[in-house]
Amino acid sequence: MSLPAPRITEQRFWMGMRADHRIRGLKAQREISFDRLFRELAEVAAGMRAEAHQVEKVLAAYRREHGLTAEQVRAERRNRPAWPRW
Repeated sequence: MSLPAPRITEQRFWMGMRADHRIRGLKAQREISFDRLFRELAEVAAGMRAEAHQVEKVLAAYRREHGLTAEQVRAERRNRPAWPRW
């Protein structure tokens, strides 16, 4: 005998929702490409132009976390199509 579906007022409902959203989030993270991730990081860095030393820190931290060399990052930037500037 299975339990009926939980009502929205029950804790089981919200526990299931949290688990479902976490699983969806993990699946979405797996599908993010390096190029998209780097573009998003570049947009964040571009927004921080006023503090140029922080842009370098952000890029260095990203390289360190992902085990990338400066040459790999330069090659990626060379091969990247020009993305729109808003």
